[in-house]
Amino acid sequence: MEKQEAVKYIQADAKEYMRFFDPFSEENPPYVPADGAALYFSRVYYWVDDAKRSGFCYYPKHITPKELKKEENMHHACEASPHGRRLNFKIHNCIYPGKEPARNVQKEEYILATMGALGEEAKEVLKGAFFYEEILPEMEPGKRETIEKAREWMRVCQGMDAEEFWKVIDEVNRKTDQRDQEAVLKATGQKLMELPARDIVLWHQIKREYMNLADKKELWKVCAEMNGHTSDDEFMDFRSWLISQGKETYMQVLEEPDSLKRMNLSGVNTSFESYLYIAVDVYAQKKAVETEGLAVILKDYWNWMMEEGCPGEEQYIRNLEKVYDLYEQTVFYPLPEKVKEQIHSQVNPEPDIRSGWDQNMMNLPC
Repeated sequence: MEKQEAVKYIQADAKEYMRFFDPFSEENPPYVPADGAALYFSRVYYWVDDAKRSGFCYYPKHITPKELKKEENMHHACEASPHGRRLNFKIHNCIYPGKEPARNVQKEEYILATMGALGEEAKEVLKGAFFYEEILPEMEPGKRETIEKAREWMRVCQGMDAEEFWKVIDEVNRKTDQRDQEAVLKATGQKLMELPARDIVLWHQIKREYMNLADKKELWKVCAEMNGHTSDDEFMDFRSWLISQGKETYMQVLEEPDSLKRMNLSGVNTSFESYLYIAVDVYAQKKAVETEGLAVILKDYWNWMMEEGCPGEEQYIRNLEKVYDLYEQTVFYPLPEKVKEQIHSQVNPEPDIRSGWDQNMMNLPC
């Protein structure tokens, strides 16, 4: 009974202390628990491989590497970087001064520790690393399968690269009028449907990489002066159009933005927003067919039309996108480094405008 009452008073004192503790002030009075005991807690720093992803967390006790390997925070770190090889850690087992015997922090005291109210005086520092193969057996089956699936992705995604990406676009452009954006979208969708679902994801990510490489102020300045694409969204739609024109045009404009002014763009719509999302639509359809089979999808589509009163094919595709989400795949299955290197080796853009440039310096058309 006395022990239970002691814990109650400790928690009450910590809760009361939280009300006036200011984490931004250096003049806070020290926290003194009711029993005056020294307090144990730990702060753990962790990072994947060479600090590509890092973080820290607290525990309401001193923790050992063996215990840490089983902790959810470590599993989340691996899940967030499934293609990593090693999870590094640095444990600070801290002690807040007080009387012996020391004890672990309890409830509100743990919150005080995370707020910095108990300082970070380390009794011991433990450094080490876990290979992913050591952590995976400690994880829940669902998370383990997610990581193993992502690691397998990096081994099997070998078909789609930068050259194959441009081949899709160039083939579409040979068969369609590039000024007819509806025809380009339809032909691109048909071409992408010939690919495996995983290659559609890669195609989308390669396009995003080329979009990012074209995000240059000098190019923005030129296209704004010509076409009035001044907002972020408008410039994004312009870059989408630029990629749809094919590799030769894209590379030329990226290397020399002023070459845009020499092109015959009279009457050409240089904004192509829907091209940004073409792979999203196609992936949902292709993955559904790969997963469930064409016969099942057609039957489901027919039943859905009967139930919903024929709302149209587009709405059905939107429903498929909720189940088969391409963006979710890009988070867990990133673009392989070798493909990134291939893309960047092809691009040799002119130096960008000085950092002090802004939109007000454009010579915009009236």
